[in-house]
Amino acid sequence: MGWQVHDTWLSTAAVNGTPDLSIFQPFKSVNRNVIVELVRTWFVFATPSSSLALTNLTMQIYSNDVAGGNVPGHLLATSTSLWTKAQLITDDYGVIGVPFAFTDFLARKNDLYHLVPKTTGYTGTSTSNIGWRKGYPDPTYRSGLTLDYAGQLTYPRMVSIFGKQL
Repeated sequence: MGWQVHDTWLSTAAVNGTPDLSIFQPFKSVNRNVIVELVRTWFVFATPSSSLALTNLTMQIYSNDVAGGNVPGHLLATSTSLWTKAQLITDDYGVIGVPFAFTDFLARKNDLYHLVPKTTGYTGTSTSNIGWRKGYPDPTYRSGLTLDYAGQLTYPRMVSIFGKQL
């Protein structure tokens, strides 16, 4: 039985200046404000490692600009983790979970945020790119899902957030 991973590849603009639209409201369900200490997400390297242009990778958190149409607003935090290409890509066409540490970022339970990967030296093309793994198909909610290509486009990215409740 095969193992499938679905992703959306990151364009050069999405990680080098024009932030991607990755809205999340991380702690509404627990009804608490949380100090974010670590964000772990998964990337797919859809290329042989030798041909990918990438110097390093970090993660940023932006506020949500409602007036602008739910787009990234102000930069609120940048991870203290900085990953190099050699640390990230251990296998050609591989999938890796990458942890990004933050220094006491306060996520308020009712606020929306944008989680944005940031790179240097990256040029994404349809044949040489980094993909941000989708949570599709969702292993937790297996019944009642339409598992097709159109459905996967609506799934969020796979992200785990660790922190302290206030």
